[in-house]
Amino acid sequence: MNVEIHKNIFLRTHRVDDHTDDIWFIHAFGESGLSFKEAFDSSLTGQFNVFVPDLPGFGVTPCQGAPKTIQQLTRIMIGLIEDLSPSNKIYLAAHSIAGLIGTWICQHFQDKIRGYASIEGNLTEPDSYYSSLPIDYDREEFFKKFTSSVYEKARSRVDFRRYLGSIYFADVDAMMAWGQSVKDFVQGDRPGMEFLALDCPKLYIWGDKDTPLATQKFIREHGVPNVYLEGIGHWPMIEVPERLYDVVRSFFNAPK
Repeated sequence: MNVEIHKNIFLRTHRVDDHTDDIWFIHAFGESGLSFKEAFDSSLTGQFNVFVPDLPGFGVTPCQGAPKTIQQLTRIMIGLIEDLSPSNKIYLAAHSIAGLIGTWICQHFQDKIRGYASIEGNLTEPDSYYSSLPIDYDREEFFKKFTSSVYEKARSRVDFRRYLGSIYFADVDAMMAWGQSVKDFVQGDRPGMEFLALDCPKLYIWGDKDTPLATQKFIREHGVPNVYLEGIGHWPMIEVPERLYDVVRSFFNAPK
């Protein structure tokens, strides 16, 4: 794993060569690129260039002015991809609420996207159980309720312990801006319908430990192309990294 800074955005990267296909990972609300750190020990690195940015206000990347909405974060990701992957084929993997960003990137680049893996991404409104908190609470109430909830779950789960660490590196105002800006985009199963409408190859990866029942029903009723990880929670890349990245690699290598 190497470190790069591009337009003040911190990225963890692995480059095979300039003509290799590129995978971009997009971290979730309150997270950082560290949620994908096991990708650099996976079989992906033998075949793909890997790019994992910390979005502004998260991880190592400073907020850089006003906190960014989810639409602005999408435009930042599009700019990074245009700058650093100008001619290579693009594969995407996005986690949780960042699934919205991944879907919009696919809509923007269209045929350039050769595969999109949504890892526990938002499909229905109940999926936004953490990212929706800034809609209902002011800054102090949000951070107290958010960290308290994650802390309680971190007592018994390593994935939540990792998440708790990322939260304390995140800018609270950046989380507020991201959360408040998603309200109009998560209602009426809009994320799921937009995901289904994508023309590029797509795969939804999920476990039953944390996925809301409404989302499980949506997957069944709409025939969402998916891989189900029994007994796994919201961070399969932390709980079962080897298995998760093998699923991603197999999907990206499938005949198109």
